[in-house]
Amino acid sequence: MGWCVRRWLVPFVAVILAGCADTTERSSERSPVRDRVVAVGLQRSPDEPALLAHPELRAALARDPYAYFRFVNLAFAREVCARFADLMPLLPTVNLHGDAHLGQYAITDVGYGLSDFDDACSGPAVLDLVRMGASIELACRLRSWPGESERLLRRFLQGYRLALVDPRAQAPQPRFVQEVMAGFGRDRRPFLEWTQSILEPMEPEEEREILEGFDRYRDLVLARDPTLSPPFFDLRAFGRIRIGVGSALDRKYLLRVQGPSADEADDVVLEIRQVRDLGSIPCVQTAPGAFRIMLGYSRIGDVPFDFMAPIPPAPGQSPQAAQFWVHSWQAHYHELDVIEDGFSPDDLAEIVYDIGVKLGEGHTAEIADPHRFALQRIELDACNRLGDRWIEASRAMADAVVRAWENYARRWED
Repeated sequence: MGWCVRRWLVPFVAVILAGCADTTERSSERSPVRDRVVAVGLQRSPDEPALLAHPELRAALARDPYAYFRFVNLAFAREVCARFADLMPLLPTVNLHGDAHLGQYAITDVGYGLSDFDDACSGPAVLDLVRMGASIELACRLRSWPGESERLLRRFLQGYRLALVDPRAQAPQPRFVQEVMAGFGRDRRPFLEWTQSILEPMEPEEEREILEGFDRYRDLVLARDPTLSPPFFDLRAFGRIRIGVGSALDRKYLLRVQGPSADEADDVVLEIRQVRDLGSIPCVQTAPGAFRIMLGYSRIGDVPFDFMAPIPPAPGQSPQAAQFWVHSWQAHYHELDVIEDGFSPDDLAEIVYDIGVKLGEGHTAEIADPHRFALQRIELDACNRLGDRWIEASRAMADAVVRAWENYARRWED
């Protein structure tokens, strides 16, 4: 739900990354020419108009390579499509998270697992595997664990393959998850006060668009669930929000509604979020509008977000107009921070195994019914075809992200 500017990170992070990069195993299939292409594909400029309009994000991308990694997901996916173009005809289509990385691992008081399905779609599993693998590699470099990446990458794949063999398999609850959950309190007031503090005013036309869309959403949800009464959605406060990294440039709004009672402690916080265009990724398929996101949550996600629904289009709305969807926020919510959280390599091994199991189960859920068994076997075969190539690609992509971030940081300092 947010990101933190790490001013203390800059002086030594480049040294850490450079030093760890020297110990990374190199793929026999990589070439300097290909690596330069990847770096160019991931390159962003701090002088882009969109970033100039968001100075905090612009600065955070220069200070934090993991934030930069989060920001360039669409370009990252395009590069993975290109890197595995030779195998695409042999890789089955599965449900994809679309942006599966360690920072998407969320812990709440009612569940834990991957969250933020803005880029959910369908396509080859290698996109999620390499995205997660690159995040594991980057995390090991940033935490000065260069000798741990091999073990963690293979532990992640072990969980993934287990779920393809037995979709009922479950990983033990990670110790780190237990520790975070134990720290959640009962008082919702700090959460409600924080959400109030991040609201920004909207222009009149923008406000009218969002509130009219919210009315259509409310009517849809009330028709879907007759146990809710109209006062449930009475507005207490609303405004635009500017948080996140990968979604920082998307239009996002927060609405605080009455909820189940007039007691303010029962208020429900809803986010209205713009549906992102994934048309630039050549090797994926997408359902219309917000449904690809909702399918991702229902098939892969284990973090519950209530009142999820698309905002129906307005009468006469242009097909090119922005589309939005809505979901609730949990009062107790923690996203894994690969730099600041106090987990050990063994803790991370438990987490990546859990992610692997959840992805392996979710990748094949419902998408091929009643032929799921066949899809699981074909995806296992695809894993065998990939061999260690996905690990090599994960490391190469982590290298490319670091180079692109270094270029960005230099230009920002200039």
